[in-house]
Amino acid sequence: MVEVSRLAIAVGNSSVRGAFFAGDRLVRTWRFPRDQGLASVATWQGPWAEVWLASVVPTVTAIDFAPWWPHIRTVTLPDIPLRNLYPTLGIDRALALWGTWRRRPLLVVDGGTALTLTGVDGDGTLVGGAILPGLHRQAQTLAAMGTLPPVDLTAETPRWAQNTPAAVRSGILWGAAGAIAGFVQDWRQRFPDGDGVLTGGTGTSLQPYLRASGVHGLRWEPHAIFLGMERLWRTCSCR
Repeated sequence: MVEVSRLAIAVGNSSVRGAFFAGDRLVRTWRFPRDQGLASVATWQGPWAEVWLASVVPTVTAIDFAPWWPHIRTVTLPDIPLRNLYPTLGIDRALALWGTWRRRPLLVVDGGTALTLTGVDGDGTLVGGAILPGLHRQAQTLAAMGTLPPVDLTAETPRWAQNTPAAVRSGILWGAAGAIAGFVQDWRQRFPDGDGVLTGGTGTSLQPYLRASGVHGLRWEPHAIFLGMERLWRTCSCR
């Protein structure tokens, strides 16, 4: 059986990501800041039989990629086989759910530009979720005030800081972990046998603070959105 090669493109609020699949096998991924220009995807040339696009930015559509891939397929919310998805739900959140849902209640925590929590029940019906400012966005907002410094969110940070940069990091990292812990606790009460997934660019930064805040059982899945696209092209024809 011949493997079909596919390029999946995910346009986010701050980055453009790509993933190369050979059949159902993820071979390679790319990422670059969106402000570098969408023409950077031209470096992803390859023998793609199909190219799929999911964009959370309404102004970035398949037309922007047509010079390289005129037959690109666009994934939209109605393509996702989950129930009760409201019209403004981000396609990235829906794809992450679809890619990691295993017919059990599932909570996906996505540490991207925005920090999102999204839950679906065992029947594939959206339970709901929440959106918080992402870690880097919080740091940028505080630094823009002019009186607080930029900070490195990968640095180890105690809860009780003794200098200003560490205090900024503590508020962001421990604050986010505490907020997530509250949602996860409520989720476990609603769905004791449910699954949990952690994804997104700042997910690794959050992990130790989540564990210290009593959050366990969130499976790390850095490519959740691409797993959603891979599962989608096995189950539907998106145009």
